[in-house]
Formats: sequence, structure tokens, C-alpha cells
Amino acid sequence: LSNDNVALTDEDWSQFACHVVDAAMKGNRELAVDIAVIAIGHESFQSTFAERIKEMMSNYVLSERKAEEGIVELIALLLITKWPREHARCGLESNAILFSIISSIKGWLMAVIGETDEVEEVESSCACALYEVCRYAQRKMWMNWPELVDECYDAAGDALTSNITLSKEARKALLDALIMIQGWTSRNAKTLVNVSTQTEARKALLDALIMIQGWTSRNAKTLVNVSTQTYKTRI
Repeated sequence: LSNDNVALTDEDWSQFACHVVDAAMKGNRELAVDIAVIAIGHESFQSTFAERIKEMMSNYVLSERKAEEGIVELIALLLITKWPREHARCGLESNAILFSIISSIKGWLMAVIGETDEVEEVESSCACALYEVCRYAQRKMWMNWPELVDECYDAAGDALTSNITLSKEARKALLDALIMIQGWTSRNAKTLVNVSTQTEARKALLDALIMIQGWTSRNAKTLVNVSTQTYKTRI
């Protein structure tokens, strides 16, 4: 597949990319990622694969997240896999797949903090999707994309303290994402996400929420009933 002498037309590569994405949605996600890494040098494959990923990420948060259920795990694997050196960055020209994924995630972040015109359900859906990406990618996401994780951390904190329209499920997902990121970076405090822009009140609130999560971790029902809206109105 990585051999430039492979006799496939641009249309063939595009169709092949669609088949690979379809296979990933049927459960063959690790194989699909391996193929994407090998075939990334073919422009038609790369662009078509990226377009499909972008479309499915959009559908995932705009619908009830049922039709494209496997997309979150797939994009997590694509984020943490080892790409060839010339395709390891998320530039549109070097790796359109990574570019589409990260651009879409940043779109989710904008929705989560209420800076878009999305309806409340979509904002909450984006929050849950963000957590799920973190859950699948784990610490490798921070190791590969520290700046993106910084943005995720800041957006989650902003949303918890300012976006009162988020559902309870979404607020819990964002809190879990914050705690997860704290765990990734706890070994080296200097590399922890940049919190210099946080107000003292917001930082204190996040610390309190994380503490409460620790108290209630043995009983998930207790966590769901924590009312962050009450805290928000007091800041």
C-alpha cells in the first residue's frame, strides 16, 4: 500500500478509504488505523478518509450518538498511533486526517463553553464526546498532543463554572475528564495544563469538585446529584 508503484487510480484510493472507514465502524478499528498509517502517503486516500471522519464526528454529536458509535474510539486510536515522520503533524497538507480530527474536537470545545449557536442538547453531546475521546486515548493523548489536552482542560473548567445549560450527564463527563487529565499530568507538576488564566474562585471550585468526586467515587449516584449550578451562581 505504501509503494508508489501500486497501480490504483485516485478513485480507487478514495473507494478504498471508504471501505476502510466502514470496516472500522464494524469493529475492525485497530486494523483500519494500521492501514491508514500505511496508506497515508496517497493523497486521495488521505483526503477521503479525512472527509469521512469529519462527517462522522459531526453526525456523532448532532444525532443521538447511535449511528456512529464507534467513531470516538477510532479517532482516539488515530490520535495516539505512531504516524510516519512526514505525516506526524496535524497540518492539512501533511496529515488531513489528524487535521480533521483536531479541528472537529476544537469545534466541540467551542460548543461546550457556549461560544457557538448550537442547541443545548448538542453542547451536552459535545461534552460527553470529549470525555469519551479522553477515556479511549488515555495518557497517550496528553503525550502526543499536550496543547490539545490543555485546551480540553481549560474548556471543561470553563464549561463547569459558566455553562449552566449543560445536562447532568455532560457535567459529570467534564468533571471526569478533568480528573482524568489531572492523573495524566500528576507525575510532573510543571507539565500540568496552564491554569494561569483561571480566576482563584474558578480554580477553587474545580479543586472542590475534584475532591467531591473522590469522596463519591464508590457511589456514582451520589456524584450525579452534585449540583454545580449552585456553585456557579455564587462565583
